[in-house]
Order: sequence, then C-alpha cells, then structure tokens
Amino acid sequence: MLLSLPILAQAPLSNKRCKWIIVNSLPQQLDSLTLLPSSVTFQHPKKEQFRFDYNYTSNEFRLTAFPAPDSVATDTLGTMRAQRDSVLVCFRVMPLSLAQPAFKRDITKLELKQSGSGFLQENINTKEEIFRTPGLNKTGSISRGVSFGNTQNVFVNSALNLQLDGKLTDDISITAAITDQNIPFQPEGNTQQLQEFDKVYITLRHRLWQLTAGDVVLKSKPSYFMQFYKNVQGGAFTYKLGEDPKRQGVTTVAASVSKGKFASQIVKPQEGVLGPYRLRGPNNELYIIVLANSERVFLDGVLLQRGYDYDYVIDYNQAEITFTTNHVITKNSRIKVDFEYSDQNYSRGIYHLSHYQNLDKLQVYANYYNESDNPNSLLNLNLNAEQKRLLASVGDSLQLAIASGADSVAFDPAQVLYARRDTVYNSGQSMDRVYVYSNDPEQAHYSVSFTNVGSGNGDYVAINGTVNGRAYRWVAPVNGQRQGSYAPVRVLPTPKKKQLITFGGNYELQKGISFFAEGAASEYDINRFSDLDAQDDNGKGLRVGYVVKEKELAFLGKYKLNSTLNYEYADEFFEPIDRYRPIEFDRDWSLTTTEKAEDHIFNFSVGASQDLNNLFNYRMSRRYRQDQLDGVQHYLDAIKTLDRLTSRNHFFMLRSTQGERESEWYRGDMNLEYKLGKVAPGYVYSFDKNRITALNTDSVIGSAQYFEQHMVYLQSGDTATTRFRVDYSYRTDNFATQEGTLGNKEVGQTYNASLQTRLNPNNDLAILATYRKLSVRNGKDEETIQSRVDWNGSFADGSFKSELSYATGTGRELKRIYIFQETLPGQGTHYLREGGDPNNLNDYLEAQTVDQRRYIKIYLPTDEYINAYTNTFSYRLITSAPRNWRQAPGIKATLSNFSMLTSVSINKKTTDDNLAQRFNPFSQDVEDQFLISLVKQLRHTVYFKRSDPKYGLEYTVQQNEQKQLLNNGTETRNVLNHTAIGRLNLNEVLSSQLSAGYNVRENQSSFLSSKNFKIQAQELSPELAYQPNTKLRFTGKYQYSLKKDVLESAEQSQEAVFHELGLETKLNQVGKRTLSGNIKYVNIAFEGVQTSYVGYEILNALRPGNNMTWSLVMQQRLSNGLNISFNYDGRKANGVGAVHTGRTQVSVLF
Repeated sequence: MLLSLPILAQAPLSNKRCKWIIVNSLPQQLDSLTLLPSSVTFQHPKKEQFRFDYNYTSNEFRLTAFPAPDSVATDTLGTMRAQRDSVLVCFRVMPLSLAQPAFKRDITKLELKQSGSGFLQENINTKEEIFRTPGLNKTGSISRGVSFGNTQNVFVNSALNLQLDGKLTDDISITAAITDQNIPFQPEGNTQQLQEFDKVYITLRHRLWQLTAGDVVLKSKPSYFMQFYKNVQGGAFTYKLGEDPKRQGVTTVAASVSKGKFASQIVKPQEGVLGPYRLRGPNNELYIIVLANSERVFLDGVLLQRGYDYDYVIDYNQAEITFTTNHVITKNSRIKVDFEYSDQNYSRGIYHLSHYQNLDKLQVYANYYNESDNPNSLLNLNLNAEQKRLLASVGDSLQLAIASGADSVAFDPAQVLYARRDTVYNSGQSMDRVYVYSNDPEQAHYSVSFTNVGSGNGDYVAINGTVNGRAYRWVAPVNGQRQGSYAPVRVLPTPKKKQLITFGGNYELQKGISFFAEGAASEYDINRFSDLDAQDDNGKGLRVGYVVKEKELAFLGKYKLNSTLNYEYADEFFEPIDRYRPIEFDRDWSLTTTEKAEDHIFNFSVGASQDLNNLFNYRMSRRYRQDQLDGVQHYLDAIKTLDRLTSRNHFFMLRSTQGERESEWYRGDMNLEYKLGKVAPGYVYSFDKNRITALNTDSVIGSAQYFEQHMVYLQSGDTATTRFRVDYSYRTDNFATQEGTLGNKEVGQTYNASLQTRLNPNNDLAILATYRKLSVRNGKDEETIQSRVDWNGSFADGSFKSELSYATGTGRELKRIYIFQETLPGQGTHYLREGGDPNNLNDYLEAQTVDQRRYIKIYLPTDEYINAYTNTFSYRLITSAPRNWRQAPGIKATLSNFSMLTSVSINKKTTDDNLAQRFNPFSQDVEDQFLISLVKQLRHTVYFKRSDPKYGLEYTVQQNEQKQLLNNGTETRNVLNHTAIGRLNLNEVLSSQLSAGYNVRENQSSFLSSKNFKIQAQELSPELAYQPNTKLRFTGKYQYSLKKDVLESAEQSQEAVFHELGLETKLNQVGKRTLSGNIKYVNIAFEGVQTSYVGYEILNALRPGNNMTWSLVMQQRLSNGLNISFNYDGRKANGVGAVHTGRTQVSVLF
C-alpha cells in the first residue's frame, strides 16, 4: 500500500481537461465525468464555426456544426495550408458522473453478509493528514526508509509526492506538484496526453502576475525569428502592466538550466515498414534519450499527432518512433523529426526576457534569449588538461576534436577491460598496436571507449558472446581497406553558445490592414574553449511587410480580400534558436546545401474567400542566396462549391538556378467531389514533377520527386452516423538514370477501406484495411498489407462485456544485448551465483528471495534491425449471469453460479511469408525459426459461487510467454500456471481451502547454456484457518511439491520433493495497526547437482534437507497521517548460516 501512494498522488487536481477529437457528428465521450457545457472551448483557426450538443444522461458530446473537413487557412507567408480533420476541445468537469447510478449504500455488499451476522458498516473517517491547511487541497506523501541485513550494507531510500491546489490569500492561488523518486520515470509515448511521473513545479498566480519554479516548459511568444520550445529546470515570472487591454503590456523573465539539446533529423523510410525508426543525435550518436513531449513528427510535410489511436507512438528511452496503421509508409515518404534529447556533457543555462506592449493600434515587442554551455562546469564528461588544450586549438574545426579512447586503469573484475598488444598482419608486412578483450589480472589494464565511425572506417567490430557489457575485437585490414565500424577514439564535445535578440512591431492602419517589421541579431559560438574563428559568430536578420485579412470590398460581393507582402533578409552568419520556417521550406526551393550564405526572400500573395469551400489565393515568392540559389515560386489555391459539386485545387511551380544546375518543379492536386446525400464520390489527380538538370542542358542529374497519381474514392456524407471511406490510387514514379533522363519507372497501387460505426448503444466497431502493391522495373514486386479492428461490445444488460483490438502490418525488430548492473540490495531482479564471474552472463540467475536481488537486467540497443510482419491481438471478456437469473428456475439458476474473466494479449513478429502465419496471432510455435519476437499473456479464470459465503470454486490458467531477438541469438521464456482452488467455511470461526496446481517454468537460450531448462511442478496444498474474531486470524498450511527438469537436452535429470509446513498469524486493528507473521519448515529431497544452474532454480535459495523461513510485517498508525512499517524476512538453509533482511519505512500523508 505504501508503495502505491506515490503513484496515486499523481492524479491531477485541476478539473480542466483538453482532448483532441475527430471532427464528425458522431457522439463521443470526452471524459468519464460530467462536463460543464459552459466551459467548452475549441482551439481551431475557425473555432467560431463549431457548435455542439451535450447529453447529461448519456454523457455524450456531439458536434452539431463544424467547418468542412478539408478546411484551409492562410499562414504568415500567404499560403493556404490544409487543417487537420480534428479539433482540440478544452472543458471542465464536475467531480461526479451524472450518467452513472448513484446510491448511498451498495446493495451488493448486503448480499455478502449472512443474516444476523452484524450490521453493514461504512467508513466515515475523515481524510488522513498530519497537517491541516484550510483553503488548500493537497494529496501525496513523504516517506523515508532503511534497509539492512547481515548479508548486505545498510542503505536509505526516500520518496516525496505532494500536489497542492488552492488559495494562499484572496488574491494569490497556488498549484504545485513536487515529486522526488530514487528512480526517475519517463512516460510512455503511446498516448496523446502524457502523465509526468517525476516532475516538480510550484506556480503562484495573481491577477497581475504569475510565478512558476521547478520543471518548466519555456515557449516562445509570437515572433517570426524567435521560435523555441524548451524543457528546463528553473523559474519563470510573468507580469501584466495596465488594466486596459488596448494599453496593456506583458513582461516575462526566465532563468533556468536546460534538460536537453535541440536536434532535427531526416528519417529514411522503408517500403511498407511502420517502424520502429531510430532517432540519433546531431553528431550521429546512436544511443540517446528523447525528452518526453518534445518531439514534432512530420510526414510528407504534415505535423502528426502522437497516440496509438492517432499517427505514431514513441519510445522515449530507446528513441524509437513507430507509425500506426492509419498511415502507409512507402520508400518515397518524407519523415522529419524535431526533438530534444538528454545531453549531460556541460551545464547549460537558458535565460529569456521579453516584453510585449499594446499602444492602441501599435504593438511593439522585444525578446532576448541566451542558451550557453559552461566550459568550467562538466557533468558526465571528463576532460583532462591536454584535451582542453586540444579543444582550444581547433577553433571551429570540430572534426579535429578527437582524442584517444584508451585509459590505463587498475584491474577490476566487474569492468570490461582490454590488454594492449602488438600484432603483425598482411603476411608480416604491417604491424599495429591493438586492444584485446581480456579478464587476465596481469594484462587487462586498459579501459577503452569505442566510437562508431561508420562501416569500413574502423578496425574494430562488436563481439557477440557472453561478456557482461559491450566488447570489441580488432579485425585486420584487407588490401588496405578497413573492415570494422569502430575505432578506439573519443569525439570530444565542445561547449556552445546561442543568443538571439529580436525586436519588432505591428501597426493596424485600419481594421484588417496592418504593417509589421521585425529585426534580429544572433550570436552562435560552437566552441567556447577557443577564441579562434570568432569572425562568423554574429549574424542579423530583418523582415518587413503588410497583411490584409478578410477585408470587405464592394466589388468582391460576398468575398473578402486577403493579401500579404513581405521581405526577409538574413545574413550568412544568422543562426536562429530553433527552426522558424516550415519544415520543407528549403526542399521546396530545391536547396540541398547547408553552407551559409546571405538570404533574400520576397513574398506576395493576394486572394479572396467567402468561406472554407469558396476561396481563391495566389502567392509569388522570390529567393536569392548569394552563389547558391536564384529562383521564383508560384502558388495557386482555388476551392469552389457549386450546389453539390466541390472542386479543390492547389498548384505549385518553381524555377530556380543553383550554381551549375537548374531546377524545374510542378506540383498540384485537383479534387472533385459530388455529394449524393449519405455518400460522396470523388476523384483526385495529383502530380509532383521535379527535374534538376545541368545548367543550360536537358541532362537530368537529379529529382526530389517525379510522380503522377490518380485516386477515386467513395465516402460517407458529413452528417452520416456510420462513417466509411473506400479509395483506390494508382501512382507512377520516375527516377533519374545514368543516361541523364527520367526512367526506372515504378508503379504503386493502393487500396484503402475504413469503417466507423455504432452498431447499437452498447457496441462500437472501427475497421481499417490497406493493401499496396509496388511494381519495380528491375526488382521483385513488393506488397504491403496492414489492418486494424477495434470492437467494444456489451450484451445482456452488461452480463457480457467484450473489448477487442487487432492490428497487422510490417515493422522491424531491433537486435539487443543485455547486461547486469549492480544496484541497491532488494531493488534488483537477479543475483550473481557464488564464485561467479561478474563479466560472464552465464553466472547471473533470477533472484528467488529479497536479499538476492542485487543486480538489475538492462537491455542495450544495437543498430541492427530485422524487417518482420507484425501482429498485435488483444481481447478481454468479462462474463456474469444476469442478476434476475438467481431466482429463475432450471438451467438459469445453475448458470447464475458461474462467472468468467478472460484476457489475451499477443504481440508477435515473424518473417514467414505465409499469410496464415502472418495474420493468425495464435498460429506459430515459439520455437519456429521464422518467429523472431513474441510477447504473449493469457489469463482465464472460471468462478463457481464466487460471492457465496459458504463455499466456492475457481480455476485459473495463466501463461506469460516471451521470445526476444538478441544480438547473439534468441532467448525464450515461458511461465505456465494451472491452479484450482476450493474453499469451504466449516462454521463461523473455521474455514478451509484446498488448492492444486501444475506449473511450468521454461527458459531457452541459443547462446547461454545456463538459461536452458524446463521445470515442471505439481503442487497440492490444504489449508485451515481459525478466526475467533474480526481482528485475529490463524492459518495452518501444508504444501507438497514435486519439481523436475524435463528438458530433453539436459545432461542429467534433476528433481526435488518439497514438504512445507507453515503457520501464519494476522492481527488487524482497523485504523491502528496491522501485524502478520509466518514461519515455515521446508524439507527437500533433491536428486541432481546442487551447484548447477538448474539446481539453483529448483531449490529456491534453499538446500536439500531441513530448512526454515520466517517473516514479520507490521504497519502501525502513529497518529492521523503518520504511519510506520516494518518488514523482516529470514531463512535458514540446511548447513549454512541464517540470512536476515529488514526494512523499515516512515510515511507522512498530506
């Protein structure tokens, strides 16, 4: 219970919620609690067009009016941008659900009591808290614990969880979340809204100001050049000047320490593969940790939404992104990701200052941002004096910041160390000094760091073996060509500094017409250790123009004028904080170089709009980069609705010159849709034709993309309750050839079908299916099949509740290695067997007792993936007979005694091309060579007379099966349990129970001999309990167990017979204390090798002969909100000394 308190304390105190929903007229449930309709707001460019209806009884929210699905809006450049078919809804909830039945006493509790056995008592105790604070709502706890024992050192652990919400005074309110765990957590990236588990912040709010300290997210305010989003630790203060909004000013000051670094990466996709795709650092770092909620993922230039029900999921710790079946990933998909990753080399400070002032029609603002590493404050980085002198001498030439990765150290058996040797190769003509992995105390005196320098650029490769850690071996060059990917060197990171100052203003000449200007000055120093090459650190930028928004003019009738004109200048040394232009801005100019140059951009747009289905817009852009680019872009958007026919057209054209080459680009989408009541057929013609030729010739030397696509579709109407869409697309791609033409034709055909419907008030169904075939001219055709089915159903007045989710696709499985790392006693999962080698994976076994838990198993990723077909299946069924069957005669009365709970979860990856194997989640055996990954969880329980106070039966079968792909091979684990339990209350003070079980514990490893076993166990256990009153209980138990290793490949059969006799006592005084203790006598008859790996698994940390185990658990309430707990465990194995382990913890509830 005490361990669960920190998690419970994470529940948000605010009743405000925000949720993205799909824009349609179907009823949706925004929250489990009742909404306040007056608090509902929409975050959308056309939010005023949304209307809704809310039903208190069913808790259903329905959009009654909304913009057209393919809505567009004009951005700051004057381009019409498509908006997502979703909207962010923010609302507040009541502290209850009016849709749920309400009662003061649950009548089902009455059925659990025998007539005359007493009264039904309700807990009416007030909330436990040691400090009372009227006006403040608070939850959480603080705990301090000590662990000790005769086989371990004393250590202390702690946890703090506190959340506050309320008013300190009449004018000042506070919101605080303070957590402090020994082990930090990052949330899983499979939902749209993330729950921060290890976040600390305090916010004070006043009518005129706000102060936040702790974990803060710094976001940039409206500014063209100044764009940033940072996760930091520090403080931020905002103050409002003036009461009149027309003359109001807002000042913000922030000082903090950065949690990470900004990075942007282009991900290379594979045909039909949803992922995972690995993110890397800007210096090609393979293993990084992405900061939660910092990523922005773009697919074909469109920003995606995180979540299993949306576009992608992300593993922040592994830095891996996997797309959902809502998208088809092809070899031509464009994937770009902006993110922040954890960087612990230097202490990095971030300082921000801004002021925004309204002066009637004039708005002025200024921003200052500084982000700099402290070269004198190193975190997880070690630099000696020689390395610092090296960094000072290289200036901005960071490719020279390379140092040796070898360091002479004393021998340590727990580290991966190397011996240095001279070796001869190339028939004795060449010699080199190399490092060889060794565990010889006389030779292993070098700790070596290796860096991945790319295939063919290094002399070392990774070792696939049983070493507890990453190890490398030297490979001799062949004909002067290196054969490895790693080198014994360190790339020394440099401390950097980024600074940006912006100042600007906006003047509204009249309603809808405004002029603006913004200037910027930047400083970017990539090596603060050195004063060399500082002439390129400072840069500047400028942007001026005007904007006309929805200006009514008589000659336009119902249409309104929109127009922009602006000029942008940035010198060659200007450096922004984060990206401030669209993600594919340079791509649309055919600009591929990253060299710095002076940049001039001129934009002009003019258009007219009546609504989202009737608008026209034209934009022209001219860009000139000295010695790099000279080009002109043209954009045209035309959307028109004539009765039932809607035409949507978007066109783009580019002509540019880049040095010795020219680029010609034509792109367009033409969409015709005709609404026929409940259905709407349509046709889309798309083309994207880019030719890059040598200057003044027709010879094609490249192309960003060159394709034509035809699509026909049929979809449901906007107001249909059943939403569906089927479409077929035919796409032809051409690629540049060595002959200077466009050829190598590829044809892709894609079929899509989707359905979303409510079968009845208790059944929802959603289906998505995709088939794609890619015909390659000089290769094998490729096929992609992916699908997803979600069904939630309830039958017979809720007696049968079913949830099903099934998805298939093509993904990848990462090869991993694992190591064992020593941790605090009792916090691990494994132990090192007596006399074992710390660097040998064979010598680590799974812990059987608390005192053995000394080592934790850590999985480390490699950079090697295997493509595989993925299959995910999840099903849950809860069954109970209707209540009125209990009084019904015949078979209904009999069936009313039974209830059932079933849950199945399967996630498998296979390389088998057989369709039955790919799509059937239950098809393959775990030993199948095509099955490279499997996670299977099964639980099925049948109850008879579950709530009967006299007797009852239950049967449970449970299986957890897992197969992992490792760098050295595969490892399979299977745990299967069959348990039958029968209980009988003999009288009011005596009760009995009999349980029987059959268990299998199996492990198979292709590279670790100690991990191969299959232990079968049969158990029989009678139990008798004596409970003289509600506070005291005595339980006597006997258990007979037979355990045997039945693996056919085992060299020797090993088995053990266990006889256990135990006594347990439990004292429970409600509101005061809980005390429980047990003692067991265990006799073991064992045949086999006691010191073998299988022997350890069978004996459970005991020895053949007579053994004793005992434990004591006490929880004492000292006062209201103050609790203390004490746990003591001991065991005395035959022939060895006793082992004692104790833990005590004090908890304070807020």
